[in-house]
Amino acid sequence: MAILFVLLVLMLTETVTSQSSNHINNTNTLILEFCGSIAPKSALNFNKNRNSTLNDIRSQLLNQNKLYATAQDLSGGDSVFAAAQCRNYLTVDQCVACFDAGFSVLVSCSVGNGAYVLFYNCFIRYEDFNDFYNNPSVSQDGTGAPYSSCGNQPSSITNYNQVVDGFLLQISDATPKTSNLYVASTRQFTSENATVYGIAQCLETTNKSSCKTCMDRANDKLNDCLPNTEGWFFDMGCFARYSETPFFNDNQTIDITSILKDTFELKGAVNFSYKDLQLATNNFSEENILGKGGFGEVFKAILNDQSVVAVKKLQVQHARAKEEFENEVKLISNVHHRNLLRLLGWSIDGSDLLLVLEYMPNGSLDRYEDFNDFYNNPSVSQDGTGAPFSSCGNQSSSITDYNQHVDDFLSQIRDATPKTSNWYVASTRQFTSENATVYAMAQCLETTNKTSCKTCMDRAYDKLNDCLPNTEGRFFDMGCFARYSETPFFNDNQTIDITSILKGNSSKVGKIAGAVGGAVLFLFVILFWFLYRLRKKSKKAEQDNSELKGAVNFSYKDLQLATNNFSEENILGKGGFGEVFKAILNDQSVVAVKKLQVQHARAKEEFENEVKLISNVHHRNLLRLLGWSIDGSDLLLVLEYMPNGSLDRFLWGKAWKLFEKRIHIKFIDESLNLNEHEREHVMKIIEIALLCTQSPVSNRPTMSEVVLMLQEGQSVGQRQLTRPTFVNNQDRRIHIGSSMNSIGARNVYTKRKENEATQQLHSKKTEEK
Repeated sequence: MAILFVLLVLMLTETVTSQSSNHINNTNTLILEFCGSIAPKSALNFNKNRNSTLNDIRSQLLNQNKLYATAQDLSGGDSVFAAAQCRNYLTVDQCVACFDAGFSVLVSCSVGNGAYVLFYNCFIRYEDFNDFYNNPSVSQDGTGAPYSSCGNQPSSITNYNQVVDGFLLQISDATPKTSNLYVASTRQFTSENATVYGIAQCLETTNKSSCKTCMDRANDKLNDCLPNTEGWFFDMGCFARYSETPFFNDNQTIDITSILKDTFELKGAVNFSYKDLQLATNNFSEENILGKGGFGEVFKAILNDQSVVAVKKLQVQHARAKEEFENEVKLISNVHHRNLLRLLGWSIDGSDLLLVLEYMPNGSLDRYEDFNDFYNNPSVSQDGTGAPFSSCGNQSSSITDYNQHVDDFLSQIRDATPKTSNWYVASTRQFTSENATVYAMAQCLETTNKTSCKTCMDRAYDKLNDCLPNTEGRFFDMGCFARYSETPFFNDNQTIDITSILKGNSSKVGKIAGAVGGAVLFLFVILFWFLYRLRKKSKKAEQDNSELKGAVNFSYKDLQLATNNFSEENILGKGGFGEVFKAILNDQSVVAVKKLQVQHARAKEEFENEVKLISNVHHRNLLRLLGWSIDGSDLLLVLEYMPNGSLDRFLWGKAWKLFEKRIHIKFIDESLNLNEHEREHVMKIIEIALLCTQSPVSNRPTMSEVVLMLQEGQSVGQRQLTRPTFVNNQDRRIHIGSSMNSIGARNVYTKRKENEATQQLHSKKTEEK
């Protein structure tokens, strides 16, 4: 009987162990395979090196108890570099079994110089270069990655989306913070007696920044799978998966709570209980909403001690939400000012991110300020004023070129008003051929200042410009009023000469009374001095109206002819404020013409600023200003023509190439004689600038991140920099994230090979001669 009992216990133990180990799927189902299309120099030699490299990796996995290994074989000029990675929940034998399954697939790829296979349990890749170890996204041939797939069975669990969303976010945040860039965890639903399993893993040879970027993409894609019960994501640098079906053992999880907690602790700020805040806000009810902040809603909350606070609730909408939350917490906790709300605490629960702030009763801060500000700042208000307002007539004008002429007229009104002593202008514009007149006036509140008046006039101009070609329009804001109409609303003798105002106030020279005797000579000296000062001021006024020494005032018609009426074929590109055209002048010289169309109130001012900047600053990396032209709303700059691409290819292209070699210190002018600390600071600024030019735009940092990097001395060395869009890719490997597909990549590679072959043939013919 005892023997029977022992046998029964052993059988039960074996059954339990078997069931536990069965959580790992040992079938090694193939998910993805890719075989490159670029042929090696010698297929026979390359395949030999590939097999040798893969056998070396297998030996490392089997004999050195590894789950990640790399190897290479450089024999015969056909280099092969390979890497293999197994999920950390596998045993060595299971890892080798998965590798063998991948090996059998890879050996069938006999034409390409690169390939990879992906299973749920492992990943194998080989190439003829080793850059992919540290930068997995680089490839000579399009790999098609990233990939993602979702199950087709929705979950029946209550609040499934919210809970699993928070779970996946924690996994993606924790993975780059572990030593081996791997996380496996579970999230239980006690009431439903269910568990969700999740893992994430980055290539071990990549860096923390690249892993984080890949995890952000994984989180976004897996979030799209919800409420389905499973989903997986793969990119060349990472893999992530979740499922309600177990695929690793429960004792193989990693405590991610401690990982996340260690990276997010605030001094002086209390970590509130989520349930306490939920209760204090009456479950975040509509009645408790105070307003909407930068990233979410703000609720009034009454804590257990009856103190009143404001709770800002942020719902996670994307992978970077938690990072933005942390930035906001750090900002508020580190900056103290009498006009900033005090941070009292914070709370994180799944996808809900909460800030607990000081509560300000009876509205916002401006109610406590002395409220006579509207004299000088008319736009300030304790209650919504609804301003600005604008209205347009419903009758269109029949006058030829009405829009262009009235637009120019209104821009003159806008510019002149802030330059008068009483902030008021009334003027007319006549259309002789049509026997018609347009009346216009503008006025700012007299107690305001010139800057406020100018700002209000800019808004007025924009709104009235929208009324054209209607015969009348009105604009009102708390600091100004403007109107135009074909119907007279003031007398013709009540206009103000705005031409003199726009040209600038001429200085007056006092008349010196005659004198007798030896005083005459003294008076002549004084008069000469005054005339000299007058001439000097007059020259300065002329410079203020964009008259440039050395810059020619070109005829608009000549430039129109030189650019073939600004045709599409002549477009070189688009600059900061408009299009740039190639132009051939009458003397057959080639120039670049930058055309700025007036789109808003400040366009002419921006044009003048750009003219002044280029005319006054001389540098070998700045295009030379040859001339300019103004015709109505068209503002033109005539610039030196630079063939074979734009300036950024010469400037930032050089910076990028130096950075790739980690010698961007050479980009700094040696004549500056910087010390070591200054050199490091300038190099960091170059790196930040390159970070801001990455493609795609989503890889670029936000302005708040740039400010933090500059203020706190953070380095961008840990962040992966990708090549800017303007760097020539003709002789570079293609990044998967670029807009070029695999065909485009092959074309670039083929073109490079053709150029090399042509050069070799040319050299051979030269030798024969």
